[in-house]
Amino acid sequence: KTRIVPVLLTALAAILALIPLAVGLNINFITLFTDWNPHIFFGGDNAVFWEPLAWTIIWGLMFAFFMTLLMVPTMYLIAERLKRPMSSFFHGRWVSFFGLLGPFFFILTGIVYGVRYLRGRPVWNGVPKEKPELKA
Repeated sequence: KTRIVPVLLTALAAILALIPLAVGLNINFITLFTDWNPHIFFGGDNAVFWEPLAWTIIWGLMFAFFMTLLMVPTMYLIAERLKRPMSSFFHGRWVSFFGLLGPFFFILTGIVYGVRYLRGRPVWNGVPKEKPELKA
């Protein structure tokens, strides 16, 4: 509930600011201030580069907005629901320690596989597959 207002305001401000760039709106500011004629038009040379970039940022902000409001509270809820049974099972002694060791397991596994790959040893300990012989 507390995160929706700042996330919504930030995402909406950026999305609304990028809409003129996404539709290819061009204003000639030099003639606007010298002749009071802005020459407003859509498209042009700048739109070829900036339109896809602006649309990508707009869609990314909309996706990130929903992910922030759906995934972050869901992950907090899952962590809270897992912490209660673990703290009652381990009596609150090792719960935080086990939570810190989780990412290190994946990092250590990646290091072991990387070292085995660099030394030229097979990553898997299985028997290498032999090529079948062609019989005439």
